[in-house]
Formats: sequence, structure tokens, C-alpha cells
Amino acid sequence: MKKSIIWGVILAICVAFAAPVQAQLAKRTDLDMKDITAEINKLAQKGDAESKAQMAKEALAFSKTNNEQYRMLAVSIYRFVGDTEAADKVNEGILKKFPKGIKARGEALTAILGNKESSALEKEVAYQAWLKKFPSASFDENNQSIYTQAATSLGRELINENHFDHLGALIEGTAGASGTNYTLISSFASELVKKEKYGEALRLLEPAYQQIGKEENELGIHRTVTGQYANALIESGQAEKGIALIEGMAATNPSAAASVSNTIALSKGYAKTGRTFDAFHTLESYLLNREVSGQVIDEMKGLYSTMNNGKGDFTAYKADLDKKILTSLKEKHKASMVKNEAPGFRLRNMKGDFVSLEDMKGKIVVLDFWATWCGPCIVSFPGMQLAVNKYADDPEVEFLFIDTWQSEENYVELVTNFIAENKYTFHVLYDEMKERDKATVTAYGVRGIPTKVFIDKEGFIRFQSAGGYSDAELVMTEVVAKIELIREAQGD
Repeated sequence: MKKSIIWGVILAICVAFAAPVQAQLAKRTDLDMKDITAEINKLAQKGDAESKAQMAKEALAFSKTNNEQYRMLAVSIYRFVGDTEAADKVNEGILKKFPKGIKARGEALTAILGNKESSALEKEVAYQAWLKKFPSASFDENNQSIYTQAATSLGRELINENHFDHLGALIEGTAGASGTNYTLISSFASELVKKEKYGEALRLLEPAYQQIGKEENELGIHRTVTGQYANALIESGQAEKGIALIEGMAATNPSAAASVSNTIALSKGYAKTGRTFDAFHTLESYLLNREVSGQVIDEMKGLYSTMNNGKGDFTAYKADLDKKILTSLKEKHKASMVKNEAPGFRLRNMKGDFVSLEDMKGKIVVLDFWATWCGPCIVSFPGMQLAVNKYADDPEVEFLFIDTWQSEENYVELVTNFIAENKYTFHVLYDEMKERDKATVTAYGVRGIPTKVFIDKEGFIRFQSAGGYSDAELVMTEVVAKIELIREAQGD
């Protein structure tokens, strides 16, 4: 995993910066912790000797403050620049200086939840003692999320051991400003539904839904809880009530009602009430008018068989549906096409051979900038593998997976093991890791990974976008749509 500078910030953002930073950030009163982290990231992503020296200077300043978060930041910086001795020294002093601080709280919680010898009930007792020793009121707003995270983790263990009656106390103990922790309720309800404990899920969701009705806001979590409540109703035999709930959402907030989970729940509701055609049409409409979803396609298979008395050819139907979806996606992406000259590059692949963009002239090239530490990169790879498979025998299409922004000295080993363990057939290239100004990722103006770049046969960038999806069908279909658009537009 990539070395992070502070907690999970860099890993969550997956973004590179390149601006200069002033020395002695700890003394600047015009910056909050978020600003300081961003400034440190700017230096970290440059990766040169001068920047690392500057970071070490900042770490020294942070280590001498009376601010625990600054000292923790100093530890992370020292480790990033390779000064483990200094990092260990500062780290040892934090617990002594702040015995009831952030670090002490985190280590105490880890000891409780990570104890494999304890049952969920035993952990609950230790958790309650932890709450008394480290009350949430002792920490500022930016350090509150750990309480919901802790309750979520403990709640899952209680659910796995069937101690459902203990969930209410966890929810009450982490109540938000409204008096209801909807995030926690949603998390517990999701776990209960996975175990098909719909009655238990309704016990949590019913009062939460009633509370939502008294509040005048449109928070996403409120819509999620409403959808979960509707789904639990449908699965527990109250299909008509659940259907009415989702249809009511659709009338007032169509986009909220049309999530994958709500669409599937509504379809199940229709099917349970004998409206098989409506159930199937709901799913088909989602695919044609919203987005591709493997979950939705899986649900359609059973319905298709039912509608055709087990004699229908779903494969043939799916092939025709794919054509319609592809047409819809091409129309959607056509407006975002560009035509910018692609920067050249010459990089080594996993075999040690050099590969250049110039070698690819006459081919449509798909670049996928990624790193082994980048979660969004990794979750999109099953879909990218489907795309690679689809064009495996097409000599006009080439996929290049450019590994970049790796700070580990053994990044080649990490990449090699990752690709082998997951059995990916990717053509991987290694970017320049040390001198970031010479890196291919910099030449392409990439600010966040994963970033995919689609280059036409003449060497022009036609599409470039950041972000990844976990739905393999969606990833694959969007890649196909862009490649086929480039084919059609070639020569424009």
C-alpha cells in the first residue's frame, strides 16, 4: 500500500499537486488542518530531494508543538521521507503527552475490536468502557467519525452472532443532532437484509422512517433509509406498502427513487404481486435510460425465464439489449469528445521492454493510469478486464495500464504480485516515479487516479476522465462505447 502522509486523506483523494509550499507551516495561523495537509501533499507528490528536505523541516516544526494532530502529522512525514528513527521518537512521545488523546483513543479501540478471542458481547462491554474513557465531547467535530465507525464494526459482529436486541443501544449511543444516527441504522439494516432478517431490519427502519417524515431536509442518507425500508417491507411480505413507498419517492424525487437498489426492490415488489411484465420493464428501462448495472441484468435473467415459461433465450435478448444500450451510451458520450494531441511517452513494461506511443500509431489506445494503493483503480479492474477480453483479438485496439505515483522502492514487485494474484492480462507500463515532472502522468495533466485516456489512431486524445466504478458491466460498456465512437469519428 502507498505510504500516506496523514491518516487516510491521501488515499481517499488519490490526487497529485505541484505548487511550492512555505516553511514552518505549524506557525501559520491562516491555515487549518485540511489546508496544511494539502500543502504537505504538494511536496509529497513532487517526490524530489529538495521537496523531501522541505518536508523534513516541516516535520521537525510540527513535532515541537503542543498539538497532537501536528505531532501525528510529523510522524507520517518522517516515515514518508524515510527517517524512521525520528518518526519512532516522535510517535513514542505522543501517548505520554496525550494519554487521552486521538492516538490513545484509536489504539484502545483497535485493541478492543481487533481481539479475536473476545465474543461480540465481551467487546460490547469493553466498548462501553472505552466510551466513558474517551467521551466524544472531548474531541472536536473533525475527530468524531470514529464513534460511528466503532459502533458500525461492533454492530456487525453482534449481528453475526444474532444479538439483534443490542443494536438499539449502539444507535442511541451515537445519536446525531436530530437524535437519530441514520448512517448507523442504514448500515445495520443492510447487514440484516443480507442475512434475510427482514423483521429485524424493519424494527430499526420503521421508527427511522417515521422520524424522517418529521424532518424537512433531503439528505441522501434519508433517501437511502426510505429505500431500505421499502425493500424490507417488500421482502417481508408487505409488497404493496413497499411499492407505494418507492412510487411515492419517484413522484417527488425521481433521481432518488431510481437508484439501483430501489429499482431492484420495486421490480421485486411488482413480481411478488403478479406484475411480472412491470417488474421486467422496470429493470429494462433502468438499463436503457439510467446506467448499466450487472445487478440489474442478473435480476432480469430470472424474470425473463418466468415470462417465457423457461423457454426464452436470454442470451439472444441480452445481445439485442446490449446494442440498444451501446447506442444510448454513445449518444451520451459523443458530446464530451475532444481532439487534443497526445503527449508521447516511452516506458518499460513488465518484461523490461520499452513501449512508446509512437509504436501504437494506427491503433486506438486506451491508457489507464493507476497504482496498487488506489482503491478506485482496483475496484474498476474487473470491468477493465472484461473490456480487454472483448478486444483481445482486435488488432486495432491496445490497452496500456500505466502504473504511477508509487512511492515504494519495491513497486515493481508489488505490481507484479498484484497482477499475478488477480490473474489480470493487462499490459502494464511503469511510469517515472522519482522525477514527477518527467512522468507521463504529469504530461497528461492527470490530477487524480484512476484516469482513463482514449487516443485515436492518429495520436489525438478523444476522451479523458477520472474515476472508477465497481460495477464491471458499467465499466466495460462505457469503455466499449468510447472506443466505438472513436472508430466512427476517425478522420473527423
